[in-house]
Amino acid sequence: MLSKQLFLRLPRACVINNSEEQALLYPDNLTPFQMKLVLGILAQANMSNDKVIENFDIFLQNFKSQHSLFSWVKTSMSKVIEAIEGITHPFIHNITCTDGRINVTISQLYRKLIARQFLAEKPVNIELEALMAYKKVSSIKLHIQTKGFYPYRANLYFLVEFLGVSTNQRRKEQIRSIKNKIRTVNNVADFNYQHPVEISAPEKAGDYDFTIFRLRDGDWIETSMNKRKPGKRAKPKSI
Repeated sequence: MLSKQLFLRLPRACVINNSEEQALLYPDNLTPFQMKLVLGILAQANMSNDKVIENFDIFLQNFKSQHSLFSWVKTSMSKVIEAIEGITHPFIHNITCTDGRINVTISQLYRKLIARQFLAEKPVNIELEALMAYKKVSSIKLHIQTKGFYPYRANLYFLVEFLGVSTNQRRKEQIRSIKNKIRTVNNVADFNYQHPVEISAPEKAGDYDFTIFRLRDGDWIETSMNKRKPGKRAKPKSI
């Protein structure tokens, strides 16, 4: 069982903007449920302080039990198994569901990333239960990024691609879309966006950058996080 207390020690390279490792962590083919399960699997593989657990089983009997990370899942186990078997990820060499269990083999690529962590590279610790409420992968991405840095800074053009914002939108609409995505993240206290004083003015350091402040002990959520533009909300996708 993947316990609610499970946390992921994510290799730091995976939270560096525009890094190859970051791109590998978030393939475009995964649903939010599949992404959450992948993170749970990676956490299970990296539980030991001195070695990678290369191959292991997760029993389906307890998959939706009270203390499971996936106790919130309401769909049938046949749909869960279908979603699991549809997972393809660079950090997972093989994943199958047979005899009431999920069998996982971690890829050599991810084992090498963890080996770097054992040497000196401090990982980013992610409490996985906090990710379970998110309906979109973009919210999961932002939650993880804000855990890696305080504050987390990213350029508008990077976030358009990273968060899946439409490139057909005008820049003003893209900025609004990114702000609304930030507001879905439950570990953010505040954020700001640095817009040039004039569009024609020479660009200076920080222009077109978002700065996102993680919610820490003693902080409160600023009112900017509660302001949402009116509009239709997309229906959540199935797992």
